Amino acid sequence: MSQFIKNLIYEEESLFLEYKSKWYWKENEKPTSNEWGEFLKDFSALVNCSEAYIEESKYLIIGIDENQKEIDKRVKDVKFLQDSKYSDLVFFKNEIVKKINSFFRTDSGEEIVYNNFSISTYIIDNKKVLVFELLPTKNLLILDKDLMDKNRTEKRNNVFIRELKKVNDPQVANASPETIGKLQSVILTYKIKKNKEEKKDRSIEKTINLFIQNNDIYELETPKKEKIWSENIYFELYPVKSAFHNIDFLYIYDRTSQQKTYNYLMREGLLTDNAQKWIIIDNGLKKDINGILSKFKADKVYSLDEFAYEHLYKKYFEDSVYHDGKFKTQDQVKNFVEPYTSKSNEKNAFLILSEWYSQASKPLMVIKGYGGIGKTTLVKYFLDDLFTHNRDNELNSKILFIDSKEILDEISKQNTVNNIYDFYDALAKQKNIEKRLGKELLELSVDNGNLLIVLDGIDEVIAKLVSRFDIENFINTIYNNYSLGNEKTKIIITCRDYFWNSNIATGYEIDTLELEAFTRELAEEFFKKQFSETSKEFEKCLKFADEFALSEQDKDIYIPYILDVIMDIVKQQKELGSVNRHDIQTDLLNADITNDYFIGRMCNREIPKLENLAIDLQLQVFISMAINFNGVVPDESRKKLFKTIQTTFSESLVKKFKGHPLISYQNNTMTFRYDFFREFFINLYISKFFTIRNSTVLEDDFKEIMIEYIKYDNSFTEYISRRIKFDDEFQLFAISILEDLIAEIKEKESIETRRLISSILILLLVSLRESNQKNDIVAKTELLVNIFGQNLEFLTLINLFGADKNNYPIFNFEGKTIKNAWFENYEYFWECKYDEYTSFEDSIFKYLEPRKQISLPKIHDNLFKDCDISGIEKVIQNEKNKHETKTKQINKNLLKIFRHFEQSGTFKEKKIDDTRKKCDTVILDKLINNNVIEAYKNPSRPTLKQYRVLDEYHNIVKILSQEGTCLEFEKVLKFLE
Repeated sequence: MSQFIKNLIYEEESLFLEYKSKWYWKENEKPTSNEWGEFLKDFSALVNCSEAYIEESKYLIIGIDENQKEIDKRVKDVKFLQDSKYSDLVFFKNEIVKKINSFFRTDSGEEIVYNNFSISTYIIDNKKVLVFELLPTKNLLILDKDLMDKNRTEKRNNVFIRELKKVNDPQVANASPETIGKLQSVILTYKIKKNKEEKKDRSIEKTINLFIQNNDIYELETPKKEKIWSENIYFELYPVKSAFHNIDFLYIYDRTSQQKTYNYLMREGLLTDNAQKWIIIDNGLKKDINGILSKFKADKVYSLDEFAYEHLYKKYFEDSVYHDGKFKTQDQVKNFVEPYTSKSNEKNAFLILSEWYSQASKPLMVIKGYGGIGKTTLVKYFLDDLFTHNRDNELNSKILFIDSKEILDEISKQNTVNNIYDFYDALAKQKNIEKRLGKELLELSVDNGNLLIVLDGIDEVIAKLVSRFDIENFINTIYNNYSLGNEKTKIIITCRDYFWNSNIATGYEIDTLELEAFTRELAEEFFKKQFSETSKEFEKCLKFADEFALSEQDKDIYIPYILDVIMDIVKQQKELGSVNRHDIQTDLLNADITNDYFIGRMCNREIPKLENLAIDLQLQVFISMAINFNGVVPDESRKKLFKTIQTTFSESLVKKFKGHPLISYQNNTMTFRYDFFREFFINLYISKFFTIRNSTVLEDDFKEIMIEYIKYDNSFTEYISRRIKFDDEFQLFAISILEDLIAEIKEKESIETRRLISSILILLLVSLRESNQKNDIVAKTELLVNIFGQNLEFLTLINLFGADKNNYPIFNFEGKTIKNAWFENYEYFWECKYDEYTSFEDSIFKYLEPRKQISLPKIHDNLFKDCDISGIEKVIQNEKNKHETKTKQINKNLLKIFRHFEQSGTFKEKKIDDTRKKCDTVILDKLINNNVIEAYKNPSRPTLKQYRVLDEYHNIVKILSQEGTCLEFEKVLKFLE
């Protein structure tokens, strides 16, 4: 498919993918042995590849320059195919097979070493590219003789593989004996598995019987089936008679010897005289239709799928219910980005899905993952691409997309559901389809590859019907009734991981894709589909996405459904100037908070999809799970989980929650899919308590969470404050709780109660900060007064640290006598306002280290009266020591200044310049500002600029020679301190 190739060529080179900008030799030139050798080396390395890709397709694409990103530069026209004998791709493949057989052998001695590959050309950007698709090998390719490549001679017995360099670039390498052993083991396992797959002989018996049922003028005579292995004579003959004319339907296989078979038919007289001969062939014989017409003297030749389409179900395919290729144009698939899966580290989901579709004997693909991961989007994108491919190649193939939620009411009327046809029948009734396929015609159309069926969201049917949906038998019918030997059956099912994993226990090899959430890189790619990378809308999308980014194995991941919601929000803001977030009905969530809105949307999505509880009831289940079960609910506790929820318990309800996108169900245990969700619902639990306010009684769980999670500088507390309106009602409710707690510690001191008081106080402070109200030191102090009274009795601040750098959590304690307070690990204690009238009595102080470069206030004698200061004694002593040292230094510098002015026992005038050079200018300026020293102009020398000591401080001169102190000197020291 061209879209598949267009997607593929944008991938980085990897172990399974090799690009060449041009062919190995020039057009119209005979290739040298070295050029052939270089190709064969690359080709065989891709076939052997690595352990991880034994069971997968590999690709060699000629005409791609991997160093270029833009399509017009990345794609190169492959001129090698022009006017070359290799332009005949059948001839080209045969030549390659010959070379492979000549230079390589298998480890099991197969005659044909390897021919399980295809060669195709595609036009991309008006340029032709050459694509080799290498299907899985059942044998290791081993070099059987020396091979010259462009650089050297590779020796016999080498095994070429692909490996990654240190920079993760792929390269061809010679496998070590250890690697060869591992490859052989993996290939053998694959070979055994493939050989065990049941091979059904193809037959047109059902086709002919249905033809007669649809055309009652015909009557079937005795059919003849023959298989003479020794002569390659294989056929089925169905003579059909009517009153008007007779038809001999002759079915011949790919491996049939046509001439021998025709001679046998004539010799045995098996063909009806005067009957028309309608030959039905396998698809592999399509290229020989004219030869078959001639050899069998036939009237018509059909491939099996063409005959069935034209004569059995063409009229049924004319209804508008079949896919029209318009998912993209109708915006049902927007901004598609190829997701990755748990199946492969390198191949994206679209690539794996496309490979599955192209392979025979692969009837069923299940795409699973949790809700909102992008299962439906992937399928719709793939179906649009497939529709275009079928239309462009004039293929008689239809696509039937069945949305489970559309047929849920209709299909639930059935007693049991155990067949694809039950879904088709429900759709036919729901859409009022006039011409409806019968069960056998549906089976045949699917087996012939004329109809691809997609069952989207089968988990919705499982959740609705429970035991009435016989899933095991449903799978059996796909492999038995819809896989009749033509090997073209293609059915796609999308299903949430829990519903699939817990309901399927089958022996069939079912192909599955489990989608992974987006990486940051894919999230950016998704937003780029809509907005320029430099636009403010793009930045806004990423900001929202990062707010809801989830963590998994030390990396951020993003849920595609949420990214789609984000994009819609940003588009609304851009085009309408506002965003409608009132499309969810909830009292517990605040839709203005991004994460709340996203959680609400995910829960809202579950209501129609799984007929689940209302949003707030779902939230209560998750809150109970987070609080009462620490996010882990084993099966035996499921009833207890729902006990507090106002709804009727049922196993069906439990199943719906096991499949919820927020939940992971493994090992008979429900857990939150990501840790983020557990913390989110703990947060919601606290918020619910303060917003609903139906009780002031504090549960033990509530107390523990408040103490553990509420911090001044964390997003957890900020989210609570954003959900709570900081108004009088909230403050009064919180104050009433605090009053009860204070009453408790009046009776009996308790560190846990103190911590709880502090946590509630911190929540109030953060709520004030996050509100639009004034939040300066006055407002914060007023809040304390409202709670603890004018003198802040029983004020408690524990573990209060970190904050907005422009608005620290500090308070004004000036003039207050504060009793029974408790300060512990309060980072900003020493930065609060104190004065000589501030006093703490009977209070406790612990771990109050001042922040760097912060000076303590003056610690006067009455600051700590009858207090436990054992936790800050060292701080206080250090401050006293610093104060004494500072006082001594000031004293020393002050005396130096006065000595500068002293001369012969009196103070003299001194030049300003000389004074400022010799004295501490900081102290000098303070002395000037406090009128101890002044600038002086001598009348006899008016141009001379001088300082002098004022007369009232002349008494200081006495202590300069006698040591000691005096009143004037002490006055100066006091204002300097």
